[in-house]
Amino acid sequence: MEYLKLARKEEFAQNDFTSQLRIKRLLSYNYISVGLYQHAISELREIALLSNDSPIDSVRLQAKASSYIDIGLIHQEKKLFDSATIYVKKGINALQSCRKLTPRLKVILAWGKLTLIELKIDEKKLILLKYTLNN
Repeated sequence: MEYLKLARKEEFAQNDFTSQLRIKRLLSYNYISVGLYQHAISELREIALLSNDSPIDSVRLQAKASSYIDIGLIHQEKKLFDSATIYVKKGINALQSCRKLTPRLKVILAWGKLTLIELKIDEKKLILLKYTLNN
């Protein structure tokens, strides 16, 4: 994590949007792996905010949707199912608002939908599971 924090301060990272996103994503994954969930959520929220500055729609959508789904997964891990559902749906909705999805964005959309199904199973809300599967 120290090397990622050092990389974040380098000129190339400060001037390159994609590098900023990658560093933040790697930091969030490292925080998750050591159980620092709030730090991970902070990094992921920053990714969602930074993604609004991206000039490329597919990069912006990928960053925003992935970060929301990741936040949902953290909440799922903490058994905060309502918060998890809200964030996963935010990620799915961000992707569904796009007219034409790249293959990568289609994969993220499928991942988000599968995560939502897994949430309903974890919550033992099987009636909602049937509704989720149909949509």
